[in-house]
Amino acid sequence: MSNGKGLTHFDASGQAVMVDVGGKDITRRTARAGGFISLSAEALEAVEKGTVAKGDVLGLARAAAIMAMKRAADMIPLCHPLNLEHCAADFEIDRLGRRIHLVCTVKLSGRTGAEMEALTGVSIGLLTIYDMCKSLDKAMEIGGVRLLEKTGGRSGHFTAKKPAGAPAVLAVSGVKNSGKTTLIEKLIPKLAEKGFRCGAIKHDGHDFSPDVAGTDTYRLLAAGAAGVGIFSAAKAMLVQTGGGVDESVLARHFENLDIIFLEGFKYSGYPKIEVLRGAVSTVPVSAPETLLALATDLPLPLAGVTVCHPDDLERLGELVAAHIRRQRADD
Repeated sequence: MSNGKGLTHFDASGQAVMVDVGGKDITRRTARAGGFISLSAEALEAVEKGTVAKGDVLGLARAAAIMAMKRAADMIPLCHPLNLEHCAADFEIDRLGRRIHLVCTVKLSGRTGAEMEALTGVSIGLLTIYDMCKSLDKAMEIGGVRLLEKTGGRSGHFTAKKPAGAPAVLAVSGVKNSGKTTLIEKLIPKLAEKGFRCGAIKHDGHDFSPDVAGTDTYRLLAAGAAGVGIFSAAKAMLVQTGGGVDESVLARHFENLDIIFLEGFKYSGYPKIEVLRGAVSTVPVSAPETLLALATDLPLPLAGVTVCHPDDLERLGELVAAHIRRQRADD
């Protein structure tokens, strides 16, 4: 019975009741829900390498999520016990954003949907990750828990609108003096012509000076400030001392961009374009499976990898644009 406002979990006197679904048809129903947990670089690395003291984090979190989907009615007072036919919990690690994403899927034939089961699975799965990693990172945050899709029943098919996706990431790698920065410098305006907003992050193996001697921000840093920020209507700058910052932290400030170029990172797992010029080196240094393209002036065919000249900006620009589009499609 509805209370007149579209809510069905209350009777005419305002008392909570379990909805009577006996009159509904049995239909095939599915539900998918998702969410994520943000964690420190140390904790994420430990999860990936299997070095967390409590054991296999994702294995146990998957088991916990499946158990939670099967027992949702025991935890949520007005949730119907359901005869579930399929439960799955799938994880995806986002190294750049330092997040672990979890998607839970439930399928059944019944008179009511399984949205709550899928949502409960996500919540318990992510809480299990927190429990297992809290000795490494007590500042972990759980977020984005929501229904992604449901089918079946009177309300039909529902698909959640996609949130704004994170920027695509592409490393431009190579040995020293191979022309990495030059290629990024040329690709940025080429992609701007296609309507894409670009950012760049560079790793410096040495210390660098973030400001000019005598400015206010320079004086504040010299006084021992652990962080300084300055902004105007046109631009902004943040400086943090003491370490603890990597490309994933910086990338969070570029969430309104379409792509972030990482200058260097040749041994990383990021997708990349490697620049290889014969005057500097003759052998690629990046793992072939990470290469989007090899930009070289040498006749070096590489199986499964696009090879083109570093000055072929039209082809390289289209390769990067396609990489951005794929990222958007996958979000």
